[in-house]
Amino acid sequence: MMRSRFAASAAAVSATAVGLTLAMATPALAARPEGWGKETHVSAWEWVLVILAIPIALGAVITLLVMLPGLLKGEGFTGGQPVPAEGMSSERPAAH
Repeated sequence: MMRSRFAASAAAVSATAVGLTLAMATPALAARPEGWGKETHVSAWEWVLVILAIPIALGAVITLLVMLPGLLKGEGFTGGQPVPAEGMSSERPAAH
């Protein structure tokens, strides 16, 4: 009994998700408005720039901005924690 109720619930949720996805995708099938200009061709380099290079550059800038205060304080990349020597455990001692 419990399995059939779970299966019915899972089927209802799945059907609802598929139905909503199809309903929201319908406007994407519409024709282009006449007021818009001609379609422009996007080269492979422009695609790489927009899809890959810009997000990677933004991630690098955000990472630098987050790390900069610690680096200026002299904490380095470890956040003020000493780096363990080879063969030593990096586990912190238990709190009392």
